[in-house]
Amino acid sequence: MLYHKYTQNNRSQTDFAKVQDACKLINDLIVENKNAYYGRLSKKLSNLKTSPKAYWSILKSFFSNKKNPVLLVNDEYISDF
Repeated sequence: MLYHKYTQNNRSQTDFAKVQDACKLINDLIVENKNAYYGRLSKKLSNLKTSPKAYWSILKSFFSNKKNPVLLVNDEYISDF
């Protein structure tokens, strides 16, 4: 909606600033939530009570063709495989 308003109002600077702020906020939320998600997965992976099916499912998600996630091992983040 913000971008639509920006294009409809002859690309004014005030609308452009709102679009940039919204994009930055959304990108920050995405990064924060991805880090939280991979943090939960890595904790679940290091838990000894995790079932074998869940363990292998998590490993498959880490080693898929997606971008490399961040693993939490011994309270250290590992991002390079």
